[in-house]
Amino acid sequence: MNKRGIYFLIISLIFIFILLTNIVSSACTGGVNQLIMRISSTTNAHGEIYSGTAYTQEICYDDIFVTPYDIINDPTPHTCETGNTNKILGLSANTNAHAQEPSLDTYDTDICYGNLGCNVVTSGDCDIANGYKCVITLSSSTNAHLAKCGIVGSSYDNKICCKPGAVTPPPENCGNDELNDGEDCDGTKFRITKCEDLDMGLTGSLGCTSTCLYDASACVQSCSGYTSDETCNEDFFSASEFDVGTKTGNNAFCDGGECGGGTGSVSVTCKCVWIDANGCVAEWTRTDSCSSENDGTCTYFGGDTIDNCDTTGKYSISWTATWDGNLPTDLQCVEGSRDFACPTIAELPFFTTISIITSLFLISAIYFIKIFSKKGKYSKKI
Repeated sequence: MNKRGIYFLIISLIFIFILLTNIVSSACTGGVNQLIMRISSTTNAHGEIYSGTAYTQEICYDDIFVTPYDIINDPTPHTCETGNTNKILGLSANTNAHAQEPSLDTYDTDICYGNLGCNVVTSGDCDIANGYKCVITLSSSTNAHLAKCGIVGSSYDNKICCKPGAVTPPPENCGNDELNDGEDCDGTKFRITKCEDLDMGLTGSLGCTSTCLYDASACVQSCSGYTSDETCNEDFFSASEFDVGTKTGNNAFCDGGECGGGTGSVSVTCKCVWIDANGCVAEWTRTDSCSSENDGTCTYFGGDTIDNCDTTGKYSISWTATWDGNLPTDLQCVEGSRDFACPTIAELPFFTTISIITSLFLISAIYFIKIFSKKGKYSKKI
């Protein structure tokens, strides 16, 4: 073996060692996507998140429920749903952690999985007849050590019992590029395509998540992009979110026999207005010839975007609306907030430690076979 071959072998071995000590892998039958969490031993253990590398004892979904979790329709099963409805337990840290029951929230690290719904049984067994199975046991309700289920004399009395189906999974036909029941969008098909149509005073284009829900991450508050009164006051924005716009004829305020059987006209001007305290804001003003009591101005102020993607898998957009008109309130001028699913990145179970190491060995084998075959040819010539 020449020096180049020796160097290549040494580098390969070093790289393999690094992979073994750092890459997240799993002995779960279905790979790391079926891994719920890790613990330091089978009993009297500390806990660790699924992507940790310190502990080797694994809690696997497919070992507990036999049928693997559907990763195709839910590629990020470790994401916590809104309200932590799929929370299994809380950990005091990402690793070397104590645990607490799912109903408590004094620990910052939540262990969630898929569409599991969990409860705590302190006496007796989980309700197997109704689909609940023991996932992990705790020594107490909080500040607890952990143990695997079903170990005589070692499992703890506080059982975390979970059942699949507590959180609604993606619609059955999500991913077929057709709009079906329960879907906001699917591939290139959308029920609405513009942020304006969300009735939130937003502008921009909607995207679609892998679970067939709207992705509003590209939406921005109407008129929010202007930094001076000169540029702000020159722009007019779309009013489609209010379903009014500048139009004439029958409308929501000109029916029921008013104005001669529902005829008349309404004019709505939508524009950007500079307010010193708020900057550039969206505003629409309505003038109704049917009834002047409907006249008034609605101003939309940009709200907050709260990112909970790492904990609940959702982010929320809020907005504020103020009404100045003849009537005390206007149903089309309302404030509020709305949750959206975070864009997902599918985990790739193929790229585990074992598959990468196997690939490296195959590459090394091919390399050395090529070297030795050349040497054989060279010897024959001599």
